[in-house]
Amino acid sequence: MTDVQVKAMGAQRYGPVLLLIALTAILGGGQVWLAHVRIENNRTIQSVRADIESARQNIQKLRLELSSMTRPENLKSVARKKLGMQAPLPMQVVRP
Repeated sequence: MTDVQVKAMGAQRYGPVLLLIALTAILGGGQVWLAHVRIENNRTIQSVRADIESARQNIQKLRLELSSMTRPENLKSVARKKLGMQAPLPMQVVRP
């Protein structure tokens, strides 16, 4: 047998084993990558949930502020003090 034939026999013998090792390494690397992606996605989800909760609290605060600002007593006070408005005199009211 020549050197080339011996090397060819070795390649035939170890080829499937090397292929299996390479395939295992590739799949293992894929699992590590997927685990990393999963962790990053969980962090992103937690961040978005925190943003949503903060926005909900801000909406609640703004609703309370709006209801306070649109109370009739508050509107009358703002109209008189800041805008200089007053109730019309009887002769200023036009009746149909």
